[in-house]
Amino acid sequence: MPTVLIVAGTQVTTSDLHLLYHRAFVAAGWRAVFCSHDHALPFAEKVIQQGRLLFSRAHFALVNRRVLAVARRERPDLVFISGSNWYLWPDTVRALRRLGARVVLNEQHLQVLRPYQAESLPLYDHVFTQDSGLVTPGRTATLLGPACDPREHRPLPLTDEERRELGGQVVYLGYGYPNRIAMMEALLEFDVRLWGIGWDASPLLRARFRAEPVHGLKKTRIYGASAVSLNLQSEHYQADGLTCRPFEVAASGGFCLTELRRDLPRYFVPGEEMIAFTDADDLKRKVAYYLAHPDERNEVAARGRARALREHTYDHRVRQVLDVLGF
Repeated sequence: MPTVLIVAGTQVTTSDLHLLYHRAFVAAGWRAVFCSHDHALPFAEKVIQQGRLLFSRAHFALVNRRVLAVARRERPDLVFISGSNWYLWPDTVRALRRLGARVVLNEQHLQVLRPYQAESLPLYDHVFTQDSGLVTPGRTATLLGPACDPREHRPLPLTDEERRELGGQVVYLGYGYPNRIAMMEALLEFDVRLWGIGWDASPLLRARFRAEPVHGLKKTRIYGASAVSLNLQSEHYQADGLTCRPFEVAASGGFCLTELRRDLPRYFVPGEEMIAFTDADDLKRKVAYYLAHPDERNEVAARGRARALREHTYDHRVRQVLDVLGF
């Protein structure tokens, strides 16, 4: 049985996508081993984390040493660096390849410009990216889109209490970046519910915000209990690409309004399977419209769910990775 070593962050706030890649590799017949750089840490790394010395040279050294130790013990056929290469030095990538592993980057955050990240790019056996903005002439990269997991993202029966506790007219799960805060402040006339981190930076949103980790079936229930789930992009982590949020909402049977990005038509038919907005005024108009037209909302959600399950699961993405690499 082939072995994949997944190197990623697993300190879950609103996304557990790396754990879902783990599950999909197992479903594909692989033995999957996880090496997290931010959760369930050894003592020395935990001290550095709590002392706010992240990204210090000492921190990098400990992470690189641990990844190599795991690789020497597990002898993986494939090292799958997922999210971004936040910590691995070029010498570590070289050492992993000397152990006989194929080493690939699954870049999801556009974090390729730091010196150690840029130097590592030509060392990978392949680069996958969630954003077509990184697939440029002269650079070997394959677009690997966002995904959903039907085992986790699926319509669930909800009690009336769960609908009151978890649902709202408009919900958003994710980090409260300034651009997202400004967008949500334009929607205060609606019943807005916010989950994640950082939203308490806005006095106007504090009463709408719950500082709780959201993942697994809790997230699925929120999507199912809410009329409109938003996908607000990051100013730093996406150029043309989408996050996994529209895919998860669709598979959960929910209705998603997403910021328009160039990659959207690659995955869904805009206006039929997924509804996009361009700015705060457009978002406000569309929220009001779809709240007033639940039948149309449900029809779009049903078409989006069918497309997501047919083409955009983590099982689909892992099969694409293995096909590209020739496994």
